Amino acid sequence: MSQRGRLDDAIAGGWIVGGEAAVSAVKVAGRQMTRIAGLDRWSTADLVGQRARTASSRGKRDTEDRDGRDSTSNDSRYVAINAGSYHTCAIRVDGTLVCWGNNEHGQATAPDGTYTSVAAGLGHSCAIRSDGTVTCWGDNRLGQAYAPAGFYSAVAAGATHSCAIGALGNIVCWGYGPEGQLDAPEDSFTRYSAIAASWDSTCALPSFGKVICWGDVGFLRGPPLFGNFSDIDANLSVGSGLTCATRTLGGIECWGGGTAPFDMPSFLIQSFIAVAVGVSHVCAIGTDSFAGIAGEIFCWGLWPYDPPGGEFTAIAAGSAHVCAIRLGGNLVCWGQNRLGQLNLP
Repeated sequence: MSQRGRLDDAIAGGWIVGGEAAVSAVKVAGRQMTRIAGLDRWSTADLVGQRARTASSRGKRDTEDRDGRDSTSNDSRYVAINAGSYHTCAIRVDGTLVCWGNNEHGQATAPDGTYTSVAAGLGHSCAIRSDGTVTCWGDNRLGQAYAPAGFYSAVAAGATHSCAIGALGNIVCWGYGPEGQLDAPEDSFTRYSAIAASWDSTCALPSFGKVICWGDVGFLRGPPLFGNFSDIDANLSVGSGLTCATRTLGGIECWGGGTAPFDMPSFLIQSFIAVAVGVSHVCAIGTDSFAGIAGEIFCWGLWPYDPPGGEFTAIAAGSAHVCAIRLGGNLVCWGQNRLGQLNLP
């Protein structure tokens, strides 16, 4: 039985009473799961409580938070997505780019052309064109949208800076970096595969070895000292720098600061294929197989966003919204919609 089926059976079996009131301890598929009622902190059984709250509160949530959920164009399919604080950008299967949400600085006005990767920041966005060059748009008052020449494989957009991984695996950063977030490592022997930028820091995943971070990575917990990772994401909350990464052999590690929890609840799945970090919540796509390419969404943290059901391949989190790509390529978003974060194209 799938993870969702086991949890739904738990709810139907009476393990949850009165929606938000949680029992002290239960077992799901042989694993002890505990939740402390009345706290905003998640523990191992809180996912079950989340399912119960979803059923009891559906239809009661403010229209502002519900508007646009599951609304998407039937004519478009997407392969990549990334969220800034209050806007989101996604790449269609034909390589064209679309953005929506807050457009105060033009960060949601996507340029023409075809792209392979996209990153949304605070007030600017960057993307890698099909020819490998980087282009940025939106707020450029501190040089964060002044993309350098060259060829790149991945890009990240923070609040006032941007970084990209070069075609040879090196890292280049630009913009404003008073906390050292531009001071990319210069080790010519290390090659990087993924990168994420927060307000005051930047982190990257080497092809082999531990996570590398620079800038102000936060004082609550430092990055993991060992292990191999496959995906990484960071939030854009000032003074936070919360960053999370998925381990190659399962599990998620989080570090930095902010209000979102570092420790992931004990979900009954094999591994995670993607992670997305908001201001005070984290969402991830989990699968029952280490070789899985799609899976269910699990969220935890201070914002009890109930994710939609189904299987997904990619996910992105803004300050107060989350968007994901379904297995068939459709987009779905949920959370707050004050600045059009849920107004899907």
